Amino acid sequence: IPLGMLETLLAYEKPIKMEIPLDLNKTTFLFYGRLVYYKGLSVLKEAVNLLKEDFDKFNVIIAGSGYDEAVSFFQSLDNAMVINRHLSNNEMMYLNRICSVVVMPYLSASQSGIVLTSFMVGKPIIATKAGALTEVIEDHKNGLLVEKENPQAFANAMRPVIDNPLLLKELSDGAKKFGHGDQYDWDNIAQKTAEFYFS
Repeated sequence: IPLGMLETLLAYEKPIKMEIPLDLNKTTFLFYGRLVYYKGLSVLKEAVNLLKEDFDKFNVIIAGSGYDEAVSFFQSLDNAMVINRHLSNNEMMYLNRICSVVVMPYLSASQSGIVLTSFMVGKPIIATKAGALTEVIEDHKNGLLVEKENPQAFANAMRPVIDNPLLLKELSDGAKKFGHGDQYDWDNIAQKTAEFYFS
C-alpha cells in the first residue's frame, strides 16, 4: 500500500518570507533535507560544475542540517545559496514553492517524503534511479531520472530544464497530477487498506 501526499503540511502551513538573495526569475534548483553522504551532494557539485558556462541562467539552493564537503563549493558560487541548518516545515514548504525543480542525486534510497512534498506543490524532480524513487518519479512525466553516481548524466538532465521552459511546464503539470486519481490518491489508498483488512 503506497503513501499519498503529505497534506497535513498544507493544513498547518503558515505564510512566511525567507531572504533569498537570488534572481528567482531564473530556473532555480532546490536540494533539501539532511546533508548526509548517501544523498549525493558531491554528484550535484560535479554536475553544476559541468554547467558553469550557464551559471547566469540558473540558481541552486542547498538547504538542510548536517555536513557535506561539497557545501563549501556551493557557498563559493554567486548563483547559489546554502542554508546549513534544520528547516521548519514552513521553511521547507516556502523553498518548495519558490523553486523550479527539486534535485535528488541520491547514491542510495529506500523512499523519501521529499518526493511527496514536492509533487504536492507541483515541483518536478530530477533524481537518480535509486531505490524506490523510480516507483513514484516517472521519467519525462513528473521528473527526469538518470543513472546513479553519474554527474555528466545529471548535468545533461538539468540543462534542458534550464533551456526549455516548455519542458519545465510539462514536468510541473505532471507533478501536479500526482495523487489525483492514481494509486497515490488517498481515496484509492483507503480502499486498498480496507480491502486488505476486511477481504
